[in-house]
Amino acid sequence: MNKVSCCLLLIMTIAGCEPRTVDELILPGKHYILKCHINEDTKDKKKWRCVRLKLYNIQGQLLTSLQTGASDYSKWAVAWHPVNDTIILNSQDIGIYAYSIVNRRELQSVKVDKELDSLAKVAFYKKYN
Repeated sequence: MNKVSCCLLLIMTIAGCEPRTVDELILPGKHYILKCHINEDTKDKKKWRCVRLKLYNIQGQLLTSLQTGASDYSKWAVAWHPVNDTIILNSQDIGIYAYSIVNRRELQSVKVDKELDSLAKVAFYKKYN
């Protein structure tokens, strides 16, 4: 293998491992906007480059933010329950979590049942296959 081929292979490998930096926007319905943001704050090394969920009202005002432990270095996907105001996070490194919206402005962890588990798996499959 020549030097050019080695350099090209190295660049492709590094680029493939680079984490995403663009926020993912989810418009689940008439009342909320959800942004999946990657935490760039280096103060807490355990949360650096982890997914942060930011919930906004339809006018764009931030209602709440939830720092997850899902690393952006792993594959992850977020889904929205079609009836209940519930956010589902499926991450290769921490597993499946669900958060319900309470008082129209707070996220509260809820137990993942079979339906939420299924939605999480579908979201992950859609994103990566």
